[in-house]
Amino acid sequence: MVKAVVDLTLGIKPHVEKVDIPPKLTINEFVYCHKGTLKTLEGFDELLAEGVINDYKQFKYPGSEFDKINGSGDRVAYYSIEGDSLEEVAKRHALANSQIRAVSEAGEDLIRHDLIEKFHN
Repeated sequence: MVKAVVDLTLGIKPHVEKVDIPPKLTINEFVYCHKGTLKTLEGFDELLAEGVINDYKQFKYPGSEFDKINGSGDRVAYYSIEGDSLEEVAKRHALANSQIRAVSEAGEDLIRHDLIEKFHN
């Protein structure tokens, strides 16, 4: 991709082959927390290994403090889910939401599960 952009910039028409990729539905879910101090995230690695989620990224690390949500910088993590149908994505999404935790130093789940989008058929 980068080579193609450089070629275009230099006036060279790049060779591009069409690749047929089956369409997928994708959900990117951003995860916020209640007030507290993060100790660890749980469930993400297991969901990734089981193929329930396709990717995740942790944005905050142990010792991070949460208070109120002021913007995108307050996200603890994100995860993405892909599927062939809305039903498949909704099922994986519900499973992921039920299994992820941002554990506080007091052992409580800090995740604002109430903010995670619910999908209906």
